[in-house]
Amino acid sequence: MALTRIKNPDWGVNEKLTSGQINALDANVTNALDKRAGQTDTLASNVAVTGVMAFSNITRRRAPVFLTDATQTVDVSQGNVFILAGNPAATRIITLRQTSAPLPTNGDWMRFYLKLGASPFHYTLRREGSGNDLAFINGYVEHVIDVDEGAGTSNVTARIFQPCFAEVQLVSGVWRLVASSSGVDYSTDA
Repeated sequence: MALTRIKNPDWGVNEKLTSGQINALDANVTNALDKRAGQTDTLASNVAVTGVMAFSNITRRRAPVFLTDATQTVDVSQGNVFILAGNPAATRIITLRQTSAPLPTNGDWMRFYLKLGASPFHYTLRREGSGNDLAFINGYVEHVIDVDEGAGTSNVTARIFQPCFAEVQLVSGVWRLVASSSGVDYSTDA
């Protein structure tokens, strides 16, 4: 539906507004986008554009970044999705840049995937400058199975090897762990 003028050409002084006109005005307002700063609208229709169109503050989807089996520093200018090398030869530290250029902005996010790993080595996600570890990703999830139904004497720990991930987001200038499949949240508030 297109937004249309309620009265064309214009309104006259003291001219009465009919119920049909106010209903049409109400429908126009309901279907309009809110262009005030800080407002959010969901556009659920096809948009045809003729001429030039500009976008700002858009998160681009980028190809995943494949990291090598090494300790390294990463930042959002490289991408948002990182694939960790499988079966690291040693425990690796992935430092999340937050205090040196290029600086991330609040709301930025990074997601790390590990297809499969093997103990005893893993990847540790660490905040730059603080030494605080956010999570570790090791390619398996440990489940404790209570085989004696609560007696506490016969628990079995099963390691299920599966793809794992951890996602971090910059909140108030600090990387925070927001989701993970097998990570341990060491210090999200430090």
